[in-house]
Amino acid sequence: PGKASNTAWAFKCLLQIIQRSWSQNAENILLTVADADSEFHERYFEVLSQQYLIEPEDKRDCKIFQSPVLHVKNYRRQPAFVVVGTVFCCMDHLAQLADPNAVRFPYSTYSMSLKLAVRVGGWDTQWIAEDWHMGIKCFLMTLGEATVKPVMLPTLNYAPEDTTWWRTITARWA
Repeated sequence: PGKASNTAWAFKCLLQIIQRSWSQNAENILLTVADADSEFHERYFEVLSQQYLIEPEDKRDCKIFQSPVLHVKNYRRQPAFVVVGTVFCCMDHLAQLADPNAVRFPYSTYSMSLKLAVRVGGWDTQWIAEDWHMGIKCFLMTLGEATVKPVMLPTLNYAPEDTTWWRTITARWA
C-alpha cells in the first residue's frame, strides 16, 4: 500500500496490455511516474518527447528525465516554518538540476523509456523512496550508463498539510 507497490503493479499490468494488444513496435514508449497531486507544465510532454528523440539512439534509453518538482501549490496555507523549508528544498532541487556536474536522483515525478524500465526489471514493491531506489537500480543495472537528465519545466505539487499548524509542521518533516 504505497507508491512503490502501486507503480510495480501498474507496470506489470502495462506490460501485459502491451504484449497482448500492441502489434506495433513499443520502442519509443516513455513512462511517467507521478504523485497524485503532480501538475505538469503544459509543455512538459512535448519537451520530454523532444529531449528523448534528440538523444543519440544508443543513449536515450539510459536517461531518466526529471523536471523540477516544486511543492508550492498550497504555500499560502503553510506555516512560515514549513514555507522556508519548502523554499530551500525547491532551490536545492533547481540547483542540482542546473548543475551539469551534480549527482542527480529521480524525485517524485519523473519519466523514462519503457525499454529502460524493462531492462532493470521494473519497480520494486518494498521501498518507500521508490524514486531514488529506481534511480540507483537503473544506475547499477546499466553499469553506470543511466543518468538523470533535466527537463527544465516545473511540476507543481502540494506540500504536506494537516488540520493544525503543529500537525502541518509534523507532517512536513515526517
